[in-house]
Amino acid sequence: MKYYVLVLLTCVFYAQVGMAEIEVKLVETFDETLLKKELIDDEGVRESVYKDSLGYATIGIGHLVDGRIGGKLSQDTIHHIFKEDIAETVRQLDENLFWWRTLDPVRQRALINLCFNMGINKLLGFQNFLAHSQAGDYKKATEHLLDSKWARQVQKSRVERITQQWEWGT
Repeated sequence: MKYYVLVLLTCVFYAQVGMAEIEVKLVETFDETLLKKELIDDEGVRESVYKDSLGYATIGIGHLVDGRIGGKLSQDTIHHIFKEDIAETVRQLDENLFWWRTLDPVRQRALINLCFNMGINKLLGFQNFLAHSQAGDYKKATEHLLDSKWARQVQKSRVERITQQWEWGT
């Protein structure tokens, strides 16, 4: 199979200064599908952080994230993962707490925040909090939330904001 390089030259002349601007666009000449297959075969696909052959933190398909040697995620990647994480959190709430969508929007947001922070399994362990919440006794639910390991572990401003949202719906 022959591969051709397409070079597009666009010249814009600026008569007043006698300058020319040249734009060059190259079309890839390699088989991207085959390259992806080869890299997946070589690197493997991992759904969690792992150490590569040199001991550096890596994710996905050989994506270096070890900051010690310049590895990182782009802002676009970070926000894509964030969006997926929120969607997964909402899906887990839908699957496990059928009543949560009857809450007002402020409490829904607070519950998503709690679940995002601790995960669905830990949240489901807050049985008193959840029972009082489902019954609409937000004051009692907030007391249980404040008297938890979560409230002692996370940032004070987060605890204050979420418990205010929960108790008052504001």
